Amino acid sequence: MNIPAAILSLLYLILIFGLSSIPGNNIGFISPYSYLLHILEYGGFAFILTMAVFKRYEAFYPYPVMSFALAISICDEIYQSAVPMRTSSALDVMADLLGIFLGIWVFAIIYEREFFYGTGD
Repeated sequence: MNIPAAILSLLYLILIFGLSSIPGNNIGFISPYSYLLHILEYGGFAFILTMAVFKRYEAFYPYPVMSFALAISICDEIYQSAVPMRTSSALDVMADLLGIFLGIWVFAIIYEREFFYGTGD
């Protein structure tokens, strides 16, 4: 495990839930860009999380990262539903999932690995 990336993943997770704690009337500008922000937010999280658990000379299997990040996304939406003037949405989770796929895909490209399995040789 890459310890610095694991610490960064934890800090990123705290940031995600910290942003979710902001009451809806204090956000304002996000509405038109909501889905793009969800994609970027969870893309970054998935990228850093993949970096934390990836072992260089082993086959690349992103399913645990995808599952964990998706579970965090669902928990985040449930948490948001309890924050004043915030709502929970399945479309937000879908945007998060797209971000998760993109974050892992970018990681795979950068590290010259095949998308879901193998060594990319």
